[in-house]
Amino acid sequence: RKRETAQRDGATSTSVGDPFTSAGADLGGRESFHIGDFDLGAWDRKNGGRFDIAKFFIDNMSDRVRREVTQDKLEVECPFADGHSKANDPDDSACWLISAQADGQDGQYNWRCPHTLCRDKGRREFVAEAVKAEWFTTGDLCDPTYLIDADPTEEAEEFLTPKAAARERYGLIGLFGE
Repeated sequence: RKRETAQRDGATSTSVGDPFTSAGADLGGRESFHIGDFDLGAWDRKNGGRFDIAKFFIDNMSDRVRREVTQDKLEVECPFADGHSKANDPDDSACWLISAQADGQDGQYNWRCPHTLCRDKGRREFVAEAVKAEWFTTGDLCDPTYLIDADPTEEAEEFLTPKAAARERYGLIGLFGE
């Protein structure tokens, strides 16, 4: 199978060139997805089933919430709204997100938008675009307050890419063509 690397708006995604693997990766599979030195893929694999994204938005970005459908599901501003046919329309409520374990189910968080530009994007791409637009930081994603069943004393884990971890651990600067 052919490996593909795609650069999307500052985030790098590497996957096996097969639609089933890509679909599985969007649901928390093994695709790597980096935002700078942050490994969003590793964060998502560990926290996708416990990220309370609705509470995260209500507490930190209430101005981007269009409507609270339930305590676990929100209609929100789309981070890709600039590319919608009615760009940045404040009445557009098509983009939605849902927390992990919503309504007592054993599910992963999700973030979707049915607009043409967005319909094929996965939740990681929405998170990466929101970080790029400075809605929140990768550090904010690691706050245990928004991880269901997290120990309140749990330290925020760092999800560094392998290169960033090597730089930090061994002080290797400039060895990776950077």
